Amino acid sequence: MDDLDRGRELAQVLAGLAPQRPTVERHKQGGGAVDVLVAKDTPTKGVTTLATVSMSSRNAVVDDRERDFGVELVTCHGESVTGCVRPLVDAAMYYTRNQDEFQPGTVLPHLVERHGISRTMKHFFLIAPFIFDGRLTSVRTNEKEVRYLLAVPISDEELAVAGADGSEALDRLLEEQQIDIYDWHRASVAT
Repeated sequence: MDDLDRGRELAQVLAGLAPQRPTVERHKQGGGAVDVLVAKDTPTKGVTTLATVSMSSRNAVVDDRERDFGVELVTCHGESVTGCVRPLVDAAMYYTRNQDEFQPGTVLPHLVERHGISRTMKHFFLIAPFIFDGRLTSVRTNEKEVRYLLAVPISDEELAVAGADGSEALDRLLEEQQIDIYDWHRASVAT
């Protein structure tokens, strides 16, 4: 199975989660390309879901060892936010170029800030996707398992929590405060 076939297979799975037919956009950057599925009104009306479908062509690295599954990213934004695909593409290109570890608890600094999308949210924090009632946690293609990670925008203060107390502490804080992951202009829940 080639990358295009795997991307189509992932897009079909994701399309099954959307109320209307999503589109797949190719974003070229620095000699590479990332395919991103765009699903409007998903998982709820007024929210757009963006999901990569081309990162999993290489196996994931966890604890400095290559694993037999691939990784893709998903993020969501409300109608009032634009340009959110750009930091997602940056994250995917970084992953592809650097063979870095992406797993729950990974922080991707300055990706949101770089594109001027929000005055409050500056970074991505990767967590296990809880949206879609857990149906997006792991997807099986004909070739391999693909694990999705939810890229949640976070503030400088929230990043400081992860730096001081660990990513588990930040994950707990975001869950306890029940942040609106669709609102990229939300106030920070850390001080």
